[in-house]
Amino acid sequence: MIIALGQMAAWLFTGHWIPTNMIAVSIAITGMMFTRIGSMKIAFILLWLFFIYDVFWVFLSHFIFGTSVMLSVAGPVSQLSLPLVIAYPRIFAKYSYSLLGLGDIVLPGLFISYLYRLKSSTAIQLSRAGLSYYAIALIGYVTGFVVTIAMLVVIQSGQPALLYLVPGIFIPVTIVAWRRGELRTVWSPPPLDPAPDVEQGQAPPAELSSPTETLPSEVGGNEDPRPDDEVEVATLLHK
Repeated sequence: MIIALGQMAAWLFTGHWIPTNMIAVSIAITGMMFTRIGSMKIAFILLWLFFIYDVFWVFLSHFIFGTSVMLSVAGPVSQLSLPLVIAYPRIFAKYSYSLLGLGDIVLPGLFISYLYRLKSSTAIQLSRAGLSYYAIALIGYVTGFVVTIAMLVVIQSGQPALLYLVPGIFIPVTIVAWRRGELRTVWSPPPLDPAPDVEQGQAPPAELSSPTETLPSEVGGNEDPRPDDEVEVATLLHK
């Protein structure tokens, strides 16, 4: 709590890009913690739709609105406002900062976290030969991000990061899964999440049962289960 309050105070009173980025990263991590996807099919639909969305607003929107909407909104800025982007200083440029939207982190991160749960799940058996799909996706994300930075430097214009990130993680994972004969399993697997207690490393709760009782039938027929004193009193009264 103290650390969080310190970050907020640093952002409010200084507006520096480091506390801004720390808060933005915290928001991204929280989003990935509380949002999960259950199959590659859902990730495919989600990410490729945002791929089209990103490309349209960066490269095609100027045909309709006369200017690129995404570049005008998320382009390089000289002053930071809300901590909803990752900002980093530009050294050889007119503006002070370049921005990376949280969607470029969270959306691919949802797919990568799904692949991590797929690797860790005991519900299905995948090939252990070579790199896991999780590692392949991580390498693809880093490669796509490096290509994005390179295109920014070469073209000197804003780029839709998902244009490089989405193919960078989907194409290698799809090819490897197809070659291993596991594409159908990765595409739509059975439920991956175990019960909460098992997920936390605890033993599943035992079934509730009543204490063992000695029944008349278990001790040999019609023997009276009452205490000896009660049996003697009942016998005297009967006589």
